[in-house]
Amino acid sequence: MDNINSRFRALFSDIGISQSDFARRLSITPAYIWKLLNKSDAVPSDRTIADICREFDVNEDWLRTGDGDMYIKKLPTDEVAEYVAELLDNDDSNPFYTMIIDMMRTYHKLDDKSKAVVKDFFKKLREGAQKKEGD
Repeated sequence: MDNINSRFRALFSDIGISQSDFARRLSITPAYIWKLLNKSDAVPSDRTIADICREFDVNEDWLRTGDGDMYIKKLPTDEVAEYVAELLDNDDSNPFYTMIIDMMRTYHKLDDKSKAVVKDFFKKLREGAQKKEGD
């Protein structure tokens, strides 16, 4: 990718949400998002870059220069690491292991648009579960 606009388009595509939702989460206008996506001379402000990086866990170096990974890699908490280790324990008593491996393989084979749909589905599923817990 040769400039910040192409990285912005790649990020926007990877996140897989509408321009209006993206704009709302950043407290900017959809017109500004359109400009960043479609005008080669449009450069996000430092504030917008900081907001994007904070809101979507984006690596600022990648967004500005193309160096590094698109997202900030967060280390899992001990609790999450324990859950993952338990789910991926490969022994005969774990019915989840094969299912999880098959799901990961299938996901890996999807095109980017399908991956975005799956991510959005699980995001909505998680949000629904969190709302239910809060009731």
